[in-house]
This record gives sequence, C-alpha cells and structure tokens, in this order.
Amino acid sequence: MKLRVLLIALLLLTPLTPSISATPPKSGAICSKAGVTKNFNGKKYTCIKSGKKLVWNKGVVVKTAESTKKPQSLKIELRGYGTYFGKLTQGDDFRDEFIKVESNDANLEVRVEVLNAKGVLVIAGISKLRSRSGNVSEWTFDFPGATKLLVGKYNRIFFGLSQLGERKDFWTSEFEVIPFKPKPSFKFGLESTCGGSLKPCPTINLDSTFLPAAACKIADATYPDDYSDGYVSSGFPPPKFSLAGKKNVKLLVIPVNFADRKISDKLYSQAQVAVAKGEGFYSFNSFGRVNFDFELLEKNSWIDLPMDYGFYEQQWSSGAIDVTQFLLDQVKDYKASNPDAITWLFPEGKYKIVQRPFSERTKEFRFGNSVLPAARVYGLHENLESIGINGFDHGVGHALYSFEDLYIFAGYSLSGKAEQPGNGWDVMIGGGDFFAWSKWIAGWLKDEEVYCLRNTQDLQTIYLRSIHDLVGRKLLAIPLGNYEILLGEYRTNATNATLAKFGLCENDAVRPCSNYPNSGLLLYKLDTKIKHGAAPFRVAQLFEDELLKAGESMEYQGFNFMVEASDSNGIYVQVSKKN
Repeated sequence: MKLRVLLIALLLLTPLTPSISATPPKSGAICSKAGVTKNFNGKKYTCIKSGKKLVWNKGVVVKTAESTKKPQSLKIELRGYGTYFGKLTQGDDFRDEFIKVESNDANLEVRVEVLNAKGVLVIAGISKLRSRSGNVSEWTFDFPGATKLLVGKYNRIFFGLSQLGERKDFWTSEFEVIPFKPKPSFKFGLESTCGGSLKPCPTINLDSTFLPAAACKIADATYPDDYSDGYVSSGFPPPKFSLAGKKNVKLLVIPVNFADRKISDKLYSQAQVAVAKGEGFYSFNSFGRVNFDFELLEKNSWIDLPMDYGFYEQQWSSGAIDVTQFLLDQVKDYKASNPDAITWLFPEGKYKIVQRPFSERTKEFRFGNSVLPAARVYGLHENLESIGINGFDHGVGHALYSFEDLYIFAGYSLSGKAEQPGNGWDVMIGGGDFFAWSKWIAGWLKDEEVYCLRNTQDLQTIYLRSIHDLVGRKLLAIPLGNYEILLGEYRTNATNATLAKFGLCENDAVRPCSNYPNSGLLLYKLDTKIKHGAAPFRVAQLFEDELLKAGESMEYQGFNFMVEASDSNGIYVQVSKKN
C-alpha cells in the first residue's frame, strides 16, 4: 500500500527577540524621536541625532531571559506515516500532512515556513485551532496546495509560535531534497536458499503428525465479560455480531452536517479516497474471498441538521434521546441495498454524546427495511473527537468483525498512556495488515491453511507461504492450553501487481507500494485471559525489528523456532520444545 510521508527534520531551538515592530528599524533610516528604542532581529535600536537628522543607530545585541525561554508546557508532535531526518525524495507531496502542537497558552498560533537555500519562501501557512481539552490547546497545520520541492538544499524549516502577534520562539533545520532513484527490482520475501540449482529443501512433516485445526481454535476467556458487552473477541467462535463467514458485506458511511459544523469539500474528497481504498484493503486481506461493498452516501442523502451543534449537544450529552436512532431517521432518499454495518463521518471537532441505553450492544436499530445490532452501527462514542477520516480501516474492523482493540489502553499501561506494542503488524493496533489469526477468525483463512502443531519436544518441520499468498498454509499455531496459543506467520511485502488488483497501487507505479521494512518469520502470542484493552496479543518482534531469515533461530515462550531455508514462495520452519 502506498503510504504518504511527512517532510520533517530534527528541530533545533533558536532564540529570537520577544517582539517585532510593525515598521522594523534599519541602521541609518530616519526615526521620529531621539531616545526611542525598538527591538528587531535580536538587536535593540536607538533613535539618535546624527548631524541635523534623527536616525537609527547600528543596534546592539539583546540577550534576555525572555528571548531564550520556551513557552510553558509546549509539545510538538510530527504526524505522518514516516519521518525523514535530513533528506527527502524528489517530488514528495506534502499536501494533507500536518503537525500537532500542544500548549497551555491558548493565544499561541503556529506559523510554518520552508525556505530554499536562497532564502526564498516556498511553503508557508498559519495553523488552525482544531480542538481544546482543559487548559491544553492543539493546532494542526496543513501544508497548502500540492507544493512539491525540487532537488536541492533548503536552509530551514520554520515553526514560529506567536502570542497576540509577538513571535516567541522558532525551530530551524537544514535538509536536502535528493533525486528519486527507483530500486533496481522489487524483491518478494526472502532470497531463495534451496530448490532449483541450490541445495535440496528440507522435508516437511506429514499432515498426519499435526493436530486437527479445531484443536487450535481456542476460546476467548474474557468473552463476553470484558466490559465490551459481548461485542469484541479474539477467540473462537467469532462473537455473535461478527460478519465472519459472510461472502457479501455491505458497509455504509453516513456524513452528518450541523448548521455551524459542516463537512468540507476537502474532507469529503479524503473520505471518498479512504472508503474506496478501505474496500480494496479488506478485499486484499480476505484474499478476495469476500465481496466487500463500501459506500459513502452522496451529498443529496447526507444528514443536514438545521440547528447549531450546541443545540444538539444539550440533548445528546444528557441522554435525553437515542442519538443513533435519531440520526438514522434523518437519512434522506437512500434506496440502495440494505447495509450490514454503518459508520459515521462527522465534521472535525469534539462531540459530547451519551447513548441510551449506554453501551448496550444487543440493542437493535431500524434503518430502511433492515434491523442492525448496535455493534454494527459504529462510531458514536462518549466524548467523541472527530479528526476526519483517520482510522477508517480500524473502525471498520470493529463494525464488521468485532475485532478487538489490540493496543494497551491508558488505564492498563504502566506509563498511564495508550501503548502499541505491536504497532505495524495489525490494523487493530494501529498499522499494517491483519494478523493471520484474525484472518482465520474472520473466515478469510481456511482451516486447511493453518498448521496446528503439537505441544511436544519432537521436531516438527513445516512450510509457510507468505501471509499474502492465495494458496498454501500461512499460519502456524501451537496451543498452550484452552486460552493461550503461540502463532507464527511469514511476513513479506506484496507486489505492486497484486496490490493493483485491489486498487491499492497504480498499475504503472515505479516505487514499491508495500512498505514492510523486513521479511521473515514473525512470532507472537495470544492470551485470551487478558481483557480487551490490555493487549491480548504480544509480539516477539516489533515492526522495525529484523524477522527470522534462513539460518536464524529464536527461543520464544519455551520453544525454539528456526528458519531452516527459504525458496521463491515460502520458508521452511523447524519447531521444537525446549527441555
């Protein structure tokens, strides 16, 4: 999948003077009154008499505590799918990328500039106040237009913070835009070490030596009593609201407008792209075995509420009405086939919503001629903060398949903040595709495509195909009991041609659209005794870590896993239990 990147370099704090005059002084320029002083560019200028004229002197450098003091409680977060330190690829497009700034100073605004080596401004703009929580404000800055940088050196990226028009601090960094050079070839998976003219490949165990697939279908010990009202699960059988096994799945995305909060043309365009790519993403992950139909309502069918948001907030925050059913009743002129699930698209902002009855997933809602369980009408939460279309694929995982959140909620983490120990490997953690285990639960992966290994000291040798392969076995599983299991899969990139079939890559794309940093055997463990929100999945290798390649081994959870060899389609894995 093609992911966008964010232009950013290391930030270096540099002091400036605390104020800039509307008419900057210049040495020798005429001034109006002797003795008057002005600060500009780190110097203090004084109006003096020279001959018969009043002129500004040469100025003296001003060093004050204020000029080097950072704004209190200031935090800058650089958002995007990747970060470049010092260099960029020619032609990278910075449209729709943004920077998040948090400060307890509500009067601050953020200005961003990019200048070339000659000091000419090429990108600039001032942030918009997007949201406020307590005494902390957040800003986002969108790089305007489709500005592209050419090859060459740029002497700074400028983040200016100002309060009531007075500049406080700025950060600068040099960086360079380099020519794009396509890779000589795109390699799928690991290099072959056996087969053909190479050494013979290892012999794998007979199917009769493995357990039947049913022996590895462990249950979720916390279901349904994990504070999710029987909504999400990571075990078998799939939760009752999941669409697992259904061959045709229809998702409807419903936009909502208020009199004072409306969905912009930009957000609608972004949503059109996200919905189309989301449909392809789920088709790709299901190996094309499910016919997904994701529909974003046309503008003539949007919900257009006639009053300002504040009017509805008074009702919604008190639980006076059933918000979901109220909104569903406002949809206009929708005559297409009945959806299996619904998600919402709100204008950016915060929303105070109390459902009635609170969080009851078994409640059913009416929509046209269909009745939908609350679990599949997804996207309305207490204290909802809408940030556009971000996280669409993640939300769809909840709505269609009752997939669990796999990150650690702040209440369960030692740091007191949400943590993502497996970020990059699964959409429900915050990135990547889906774990092969989740694909199995959803019915995308067939029983015959799973190795269910014995919990034994005997050597067991298996052959795993890529997680993206349409044929062959793609998941190894070792049951450790009724509620714990060890899992492994062969992670690789997908070819551009494969992704193009699902609308996730251009047919003529030069650069690889798939972006896994490493290929090899990924190991992870599922413990379904861990509640929803406490991360029941734990990975042996983080996203940026090297995965196991041919000739490499790892001891994990009392077992030794060794990749004996690899060929053009898969890897040979030897598994043994330690004494």
